[in-house]
Amino acid sequence: FLNMVIYVFGGEKENKKLTNELFYIRAKEQKPISTIQFNPQSIECYKPKTAGMPPIPRCKHSVGFISNKYLAIYGGCNPEVSESNILNDVILLNIYIFQWETVAVFGFHPEERYLCCLLYTSPSPRDRG
Repeated sequence: FLNMVIYVFGGEKENKKLTNELFYIRAKEQKPISTIQFNPQSIECYKPKTAGMPPIPRCKHSVGFISNKYLAIYGGCNPEVSESNILNDVILLNIYIFQWETVAVFGFHPEERYLCCLLYTSPSPRDRG
């Protein structure tokens, strides 16, 4: 668990209500992961205060981590928002200052989707122009 944090965003609660809550979970003791056995008493859960406009409540969305700085939220479902129930937005959370940022996407982009994967990799030299 050495400097490891698990982020939990959104989803569907027991009562079938969608949420946009953010939590982060970390080990109380920062030790190398090879020396820790999972123990519920050894972790802490926080609900951080954030700035900016948070994403709308959603479920079945994708989350990825970008450049050790941003948590990226993409797509998902919310039947109260659109006719198709499917979202196509991209929102970033700067994890150093807990600030939400909406990303404006221009030009060609994927159609709305949910239950998909999001993976960040460094751009290849060919993609850098």
